[in-house]
Amino acid sequence: MPMSHWNRFPHENSNFIYDGDCLLDAWPRLHAGDQVEFPDVHWVQQCLELAPETAPEPFDGDVEALAATIQDAWRAFHAGDFEHAVSLAGQCGHLAHAPSNKAAGIYATYLETDDTARQACFLSAAE
Repeated sequence: MPMSHWNRFPHENSNFIYDGDCLLDAWPRLHAGDQVEFPDVHWVQQCLELAPETAPEPFDGDVEALAATIQDAWRAFHAGDFEHAVSLAGQCGHLAHAPSNKAAGIYATYLETDDTARQACFLSAAE
């Protein structure tokens, strides 16, 4: 979602930084409501087998790198770095629609103050 300026998350976020395996450890609590599966290598492989069109273009076949980028998009989302979450998710094709849409939606709802930019953010996420 191209936007020229993203407002920064205005709150202290150190409790929401999940480096390394901390994301996996916190995943059940973080996603108890939406039940999104953890995007590990197995999940990415399974998704690509069931729906190869969800892969990013171009895709070099590096499933481990793709899973790591999707996890990093989630890390950025949970830390409140919504611009980075959307940017990382955009590198992952449709496999990272969830962190992208969640980041865009929360950003537009709570941090974007310009109505035109807010609407553009929602429309971009819907696409």
